Amino acid sequence: MSRTADAFADESLATVARFEGVCLGDSDGVQPNPVSFALAPGGLHLLTGPARSGKTAIMNIVGLSARPLTGRIELFGRDLARIKPRGLPPLRRRIGRVFQDLRLDEDLNVFDNVALAVRATGAAADDSRHRIAEVLRWMGLAEQMAKRPKRLSILDQRRLAIARAVINRPTLVIADEPTGDLDEQAAAGLMRRLVDIHRVGTTVLVASRRPNLLGGAEAAVISLAPSAPDAAAA
Repeated sequence: MSRTADAFADESLATVARFEGVCLGDSDGVQPNPVSFALAPGGLHLLTGPARSGKTAIMNIVGLSARPLTGRIELFGRDLARIKPRGLPPLRRRIGRVFQDLRLDEDLNVFDNVALAVRATGAAADDSRHRIAEVLRWMGLAEQMAKRPKRLSILDQRRLAIARAVINRPTLVIADEPTGDLDEQAAAGLMRRLVDIHRVGTTVLVASRRPNLLGGAEAAVISLAPSAPDAAAA
């Protein structure tokens, strides 16, 4: 992407997010090991751990779709426990999210899937057509803009999910297992795009069991212990 190196960095923040003694709970039960970590502004962060270790639970908390059981969390310098529901939408607009199940709109084509993310911020998609086209070209989807997601390859669907996550130039991008079951070459190429996003100043948090695909990029690693000794690999 044609951005300056500090285009999205927020130098006023000591951390973009901070977890202090956070215990997680989700459909798999309770993660008994308190989690503490911080996301540095503009940093690349890798969240690793086996199945049921809490990776998706952490992504849901950072993405403001879930709350922890215990502990303290700061996001963009604000204590989440003190933020009322009406204060959450402005924070969500600072986050670009790549879901593990992608959550693409099958009724819209590639271009309109990204335009929908623009409209969600209150901006007019027509005013952002050039930027949308630029991001899609950068993701290798220039020839796919009129197609619907179900007509794309799995790789291109994942590229589209990243394009949608970054179109609004968020402060923070979070990606939950973004490479899925892609082969190693395709997965490594997708990871390079996330590294590129970090290199233009965006804070990036990737949850993945494939840290070797970062291509040598320096990342702060957050390792989670399994929630049970016999936790199966996802």
